[in-house]
Amino acid sequence: MESALRAVCRGCAIGKILIQRDEKTSEPVLYYAKLPADVHRRSVLLMDPMCATGGSVCRAVSVLKSCGVEEEKIVFATLMAAPPGLHKVLQQHPNIRIVCAS
Repeated sequence: MESALRAVCRGCAIGKILIQRDEKTSEPVLYYAKLPADVHRRSVLLMDPMCATGGSVCRAVSVLKSCGVEEEKIVFATLMAAPPGLHKVLQQHPNIRIVCAS
């Protein structure tokens, strides 16, 4: 998804967040976050190809919010999603927008 974004939005600032599920607890764990210093002033396109449980997305949104990004400025783009995952995301973060292909 990143290479497609770079192809159409040349020069846009890109940050990265790495979240993986803990095998024992099944909880999402933040391993890495590198975001533009002025991310709090930007609109953010949060991309993940698949949203199953919504846990990783919720954790990523929390990371963005802790950096000062308002929920209203976050758009979550995903290629496929399970309805329970989307429900969890919207329940915890009702002001983000979601774009889902399938």
